[in-house]
Amino acid sequence: MPRQEEDEVLLPRDGGGKESSSAAKEQDDGATPPRKLVLWRGSRRRLVLLDPMLFAKKTALVFVASYLLIPLLAEKGAMPAWVYASLLVAIHVGVLVVYLYRVRFRSLDFDRYSLGARILGLALTTLLLFAVSGWQDHSDLAKLPWQMLVLCAVHTILLVFLMVAVERTDQDR
Repeated sequence: MPRQEEDEVLLPRDGGGKESSSAAKEQDDGATPPRKLVLWRGSRRRLVLLDPMLFAKKTALVFVASYLLIPLLAEKGAMPAWVYASLLVAIHVGVLVVYLYRVRFRSLDFDRYSLGARILGLALTTLLLFAVSGWQDHSDLAKLPWQMLVLCAVHTILLVFLMVAVERTDQDR
């Protein structure tokens, strides 16, 4: 069995064992600690993805919502402006809800330096998101899926800033 630190949890393997429905229900209720994945370990800090399965689900939902914009843009001229605007707002509100779902902001940073770096990263990524969405060619629907892929990559970086925690290493505790 691989060695693990006291507060790290190993991720279960897919298809390995069968969980009972009560165990799965217990995990959903938050009774068991969430799974986490160490992404980087330094001498004083480490970066930990707190819930990799939730991150994967959020990323998939953001990709689906982003690619839902393509048919909406294709039919933009055929629908009333208020319908187009309403659908556009609904998609963006849905993405915002996905971003913030089960994010515990107080558990992400343990000092002001990591909090400041996170806020700076979120601000820069948001500016990058605005820049990337501005260069999209809405008239050329053949290019749009590739441009959406870049937009989804920026969305994924934004999700990383919201779901990766900075923790102290054992030497610093």
